[in-house]
Amino acid sequence: MRFSEKLDSFWCSAAEISRTEGKGILRQLSEIARHKFRNPTLGITDYYTYRLHRLDPGDRSLSQSYLGWRVQEELAYAVNVRAAVLPGWDKFTFHLYADRFGIPAPRVLASFRPCLVPQEQASGTLLTHSDQLENWLRANKQWPIFAKPCFSQQSVGCFHISSYHAADDTLEFLGDKPMRVEDFVRQVILAPSGPYFKREMGYLFQAVMHPHDDIVALTGNSTISGIRVIVAQDETGPEIVSAFWRIARHARVSDLWIDRESGHLAAPVEVESGIVGAAINGLAPQEFTHSPETGVPIQGFQLPDWSVAKALCLASATIFPLVRLQHWDVALTDQGPRLLEFNDVGAFGFPQMFGQGLLTPKLRKILIEKGDKRRYPWIESLCSQS
Repeated sequence: MRFSEKLDSFWCSAAEISRTEGKGILRQLSEIARHKFRNPTLGITDYYTYRLHRLDPGDRSLSQSYLGWRVQEELAYAVNVRAAVLPGWDKFTFHLYADRFGIPAPRVLASFRPCLVPQEQASGTLLTHSDQLENWLRANKQWPIFAKPCFSQQSVGCFHISSYHAADDTLEFLGDKPMRVEDFVRQVILAPSGPYFKREMGYLFQAVMHPHDDIVALTGNSTISGIRVIVAQDETGPEIVSAFWRIARHARVSDLWIDRESGHLAAPVEVESGIVGAAINGLAPQEFTHSPETGVPIQGFQLPDWSVAKALCLASATIFPLVRLQHWDVALTDQGPRLLEFNDVGAFGFPQMFGQGLLTPKLRKILIEKGDKRRYPWIESLCSQS
């Protein structure tokens, strides 16, 4: 973002707070400076993203419980052993672990990893060549399917494929135009790598899951509305740091919030009980206590099978003991909770927008004991203040 855009964003945010809360710009700047003095990771953007203007500016401990977006990657590098994080980046590797340990995950119908291994040497539905994948798509009898890159962020490259039509050799997609099988494989699956997608790592083709009936009754659609569960662990065991719910609106490929126009909501989840709080539409100030589509209450909604989902996240976290901070995505389906994936690096925005920071006593302890304070001096500066 250019400086002029950042400045425009600041003035818009500051003016909105001044209008809605009666807090002038000079007072906002004073609070921003106070948070920055107490917590070196925080800045102007964090003040508005995390809605710190709603907090008591005199509460030092509350200021020090947040982590600014600038240290998002540094946090993962500080506490997660780099040789251990591959399953958090490569979904193919994650599913190898899921199969071996019996983690309830989406069912993989086929895997595609472009390589020089002969087709006849690869087993079953492990596909290694583009023409092999094309033939599998034509022969597949289970529709719809979900196509997911093995290495991807922000749902880039994900597709809900509804059906195949042999008459014109095309695939039908949710929310997109039909494509010939060959074009889909050559232009999409084998598209050039980018910042959020690595072609070389291949694709997974999964069975489409269906949300729990209680969730469908609230959202009014069949898109999976995932729960992000953040787990911190050390030698004493795992602990859930934070959880929030991505509430999908309308039939979409994923529940990822991209901008306010996507319409998707995000709501805090009380970790102990699984009770949901009021939702927001991205970074907009408006709150939603009820679903805009169905009128069913969001605030106070009890997530189904929450105790089972929590137990799954905590148990599965221990499979990766040197990944001390894990960001799990969980689907509450009509067949029970399913763990979609876990991430090494996770966004700080939504987890810290509902009056609570990520820096719990557990995570603070891990940073003090395991973090590289010489490389990341903010650890010493922030954690030693408490």
